Amino acid sequence: MDNNAELYQGAIVAQLRAERAAAGLTIDDLTARTTLGRASVTRYLSGDRDIPMKAMFELAHALGLTPGEFIRRAEQRM
Repeated sequence: MDNNAELYQGAIVAQLRAERAAAGLTIDDLTARTTLGRASVTRYLSGDRDIPMKAMFELAHALGLTPGEFIRRAEQRM
């Protein structure tokens, strides 16, 4: 992965963590709002696994955001 992609992925992960914390959701709460498995969500939050677009959309919706708003907020972190 090139440096820009790594920076972008890092911003997405950081935003996911921040939004989950702001919403007061546990990993189990967040997982229950998606079709994703707990292990996958845990790996996304830890940055151990890249977040596929479909999963990012589901997570954004689970956090009460549109995917566009979630991405804009992540981009502001960069």
